[in-house]
Amino acid sequence: MLKRLREWVAVALSSNFTTTAATAQNTSLTFNVKAGETWTVTVQATAQCSSTGGVKWAIAAPTGSTIQGWIYSSTSAITTLSYQQITAINTLNGTALHTVATTPGPDVLAFTVVAGATGAVTVQAASGTSGQTTTVFSGSSLVAYRSV
Repeated sequence: MLKRLREWVAVALSSNFTTTAATAQNTSLTFNVKAGETWTVTVQATAQCSSTGGVKWAIAAPTGSTIQGWIYSSTSAITTLSYQQITAINTLNGTALHTVATTPGPDVLAFTVVAGATGAVTVQAASGTSGQTTTVFSGSSLVAYRSV
C-alpha cells in the first residue's frame, strides 16, 4: 500500500497590515521551507491604497528559489482586471493594483515555489507611491501545500 503524506500550512492575518513604503515589506503571511522542497501556494487577500498610487505585491523566498505563478487583481476600477505573472522572488509586480483611493478589492496570488535553501517564504506588500498607505485587511490568508 502506498501512503502519501502531504504537508500543508494555513495562515491568516489577525489584524490589518499597513505600509507607506514603496519597497516590499513583510506581512505575517509566511511559512518555512527546506532546500529543494516544492510548494504550491494560494493567497486570498483584500487590499487597498489610500490614494491612486496603488498596491504592489512580492514573494520573498530563500536565495536560489524559483517561482512561477500569477496575481489576479484589478487596477483603476474593480471591473478593470489585471493579471500579472510572478516569475522572480523578491520582486514587486510591475503594474500597481487598486489605484482607486480607499476602495478595497480582492487579490489572488497563486504560485509554485521551489526552495533554493532552507528559510521562509513570505508574502510582501508595498505602496505604488511612497507615503501612500497600503492596507492588507485582516482575514487575508495563505494556504500552502508541499508537493510530494
